[in-house]
Order: sequence, then structure tokens, then C-alpha cells
Amino acid sequence: MTTQDFTVRFTGQAFAGNVYDLRIVQELKTNLRSITEQMVAIYLGRNELADELKKEILDSVHIENESLSVKIYFSEKFFRYFDSYDQGSIESTSSNLININNIVQIYFDAITLRKFVAEAKLSGKPVKVLINTDTLNSHKSVTRTEKGNILVNHPKLLLAAQMTKQATDQILNLMKQNHIASFEVEGLIKRMFSQPGDFIVSDIKAELTGVASFHGRLDNIFFSKRRGVVIAENEVYQIVWDDDMKAKIIEYVDLEGVEFIVQPCVETHSFYGELMVYKVIDCQYAAQGEKQQQVI
Repeated sequence: MTTQDFTVRFTGQAFAGNVYDLRIVQELKTNLRSITEQMVAIYLGRNELADELKKEILDSVHIENESLSVKIYFSEKFFRYFDSYDQGSIESTSSNLININNIVQIYFDAITLRKFVAEAKLSGKPVKVLINTDTLNSHKSVTRTEKGNILVNHPKLLLAAQMTKQATDQILNLMKQNHIASFEVEGLIKRMFSQPGDFIVSDIKAELTGVASFHGRLDNIFFSKRRGVVIAENEVYQIVWDDDMKAKIIEYVDLEGVEFIVQPCVETHSFYGELMVYKVIDCQYAAQGEKQQQVI
């Protein structure tokens, strides 16, 4: 796999005897493109890709040896589009603004997150998705805590799980119907879905929600729009709130050492033009020890 393309290979009854159901072929290609477009948008911190960018995400279909391969690749024009961007204004996890390996890995982590949540719900155990705002904690993207909760190291994983749910479920449901035995992403990152545990995620209908907390100072408030920012540890978080939080927001404006309990959410019409904002569900002064730890 290069930083410009990746290939997904499907096997199963839908391709047995080299006789192919064109409806299934089109459904697989359509959903794979949808997932790709959504993941690239999430990676860039945007609601969706512009139409002119979507046209520069290309695909080719190869049918052979009772399997279907769909190659997704990006035109040179796609990458030139980003040459004018100030890379410092867009979060990137590599030296390249667009790194397909990283995007694919985020998607796999999102599938793992949904699988963990599905397993917890099927067992009847209450579970919380906790978001670690410490960007240095990147050893594992999705882990289970000792209390049975799920810890993710970036809210983009939560958004990826939410926004790719429909297209992913449609592919996984074809596995449940025995049309597909497996699908595999080929390249530097290699992962195959073929076991029943890989598609239990499509049985869980509840929406994923996650909770994060960070300590910082509330700034740049626009009360009429219920929006602002929190500056914490040299990071800037875009926040929104409901009317019932207005009194607390007023109380803590421009004060250091405030703990904010938030939920990341997709903001379709964000004042800042960003995909990800944080909805404040509570805020309070941190304990003195916690405040000192943040200062250190």
C-alpha cells in the first residue's frame, strides 16, 4: 500500500464459480466509497468532502479467482488541492497531510470500538466510552479499562464509528447473509473480517456516545450562539452548550483550572467550520491536587 491507494478484497458465495451478482458488486463498491469519503473527511476534521474532491477519489474493480477486488486510489489533483492549506491549521498524524495508512488504521480502530461496545451490551454490562485527551497516550488506540469501560485515545475514533456505521453495517450484513465470507484490506495494514465476532457490531442499534474531560480556561465566548473555546495544555477545544448550562458558563468565563466534562459531537453547521466540537455537560473547579497536576 502506498500513501495514494489501498485495495479491499471480498470472497464468498456471491462470487462462486466466477458468476457474480452485479447488485452485490455495486453495493460493495458504493459502501466502500462512502466509508472512504467519510474517513478522509473525519481525518481532515471536516463534516464532508467537497464534491470536487469526491470526484478525485477513484476506484477500479477486478473480478478473478472467485473474488472481488476494489482498488481505491486518489488522483494527483486530489493531493494538489491541499497544497494551499496551512498544515498547521489542520490536525495531521503524520508529516503528510493525507496519509492513507493512518486513515485505514483509524477505521479499523473504530470497528474495534464498536465491537467492544457490542460485546459489552450483549453481556448486559453497563459500559462507558471514555476519551483520553492526553495526546501522548498513543500506545493503543482502543483499550478496555479495569472497570470494564472502553478508553479511546482520540475522539476521531468515536466519530469514525458513528459516521461509517450505516455503510459498514451494510457490508457486514452481506456477510451474515452468507453472500460474503470475508473482506480484507491488502497492503501495509492488513486486516481480515471473517469470524462471527467481526460483525456482531451490526446487531447493536444504540448510538455511540463518549465522555471526555479536560482542565483549562474558557475563552472567546459567544453567548448568543452558545459557542466558545477552552484553552487547555496548549490545545484549543471548540465547545457548545445548551441553555441549562448558561449560568455555569458565565460563572467560569476566563478562569483557570476549570474541569469541563464534555461529549464530542458532529456539528453540521459549526461556527468554526470544524467537524468536531465538544458539548459541555458539566463544569466545575478541579480539586486542588488536580489543578496542581495540570500546572505541572
